[in-house]
Amino acid sequence: MDVDIDDIRHLANEASFERGERYFEEGRVEIIEASERRVKAVVEGTYNYTVEVDLDEGISATCTCPYDWGGYCKHIVAVLLAMAKDDVKAMMAKGESELENIESLLKGADPDELREFMRGELEAAHTMRARFLARFKRGGSQKSGK
Repeated sequence: MDVDIDDIRHLANEASFERGERYFEEGRVEIIEASERRVKAVVEGTYNYTVEVDLDEGISATCTCPYDWGGYCKHIVAVLLAMAKDDVKAMMAKGESELENIESLLKGADPDELREFMRGELEAAHTMRARFLARFKRGGSQKSGK
C-alpha cells in the first residue's frame, strides 16, 4: 500500500498520531475489506468505529467517531499505519483463520460454559448487549420452532 509514516504524521496532530500508533500496536484494527487503493476497517476504541480509506487521489479517509479537532483521528491513524506497514493482507488472513478457529471451537463448546461466557461478555459490553437483545428478545427474529 502506498502510505508513508511521514505522510500520516502530517495528516494528524501529534496526540492523534501517538494514540493511533498505540491503537495499531495494541491490535485494535480489524480489516473488513481491502484492495490496493481502498481499505475498510473497524477500530476498537470507546466504541467500535468504522474507518474507510481511499488512496485514489492522495489519502482520503473517514471515520464514524465524533472527532473534530483538526487532522485525522487516532482511528484513521491506526488504519493508515496498518496500511503503511503492509499489515493489511496479514490482518485479513489472520481474521479469516481466527473465524475458522472460532467456528470449530463453537461446535465443540459446552453449552453451559458458552452461556456463562456470553453472559459475562454481554454484561461488560453494552453495545453488544443491545444488539443481542434486539436480535433475541421474545417475539423478535427468532427461528421458528426454537
